Amino acid sequence: MNFSNDRDLLALEPMVFSDVPFLAQQRCAGNDGEVVGVTLRSEACDFAAAQVEQGMVVLVAGFGV
Repeated sequence: MNFSNDRDLLALEPMVFSDVPFLAQQRCAGNDGEVVGVTLRSEACDFAAAQVEQGMVVLVAGFGV
């Protein structure tokens, strides 16, 4: 069990993911992301294969979402 997840860290320090990006933290990248309601979609990224899970932070255009 994790002590905290990305969402918890973002709440405490809003710039933590954009100030010091770690390549090891990047699960996938693309430039075709689309937010529909509360869902992020991308043809270039397979979020399931990249093991992107609930509670993780996604940077869109450099801003945490």
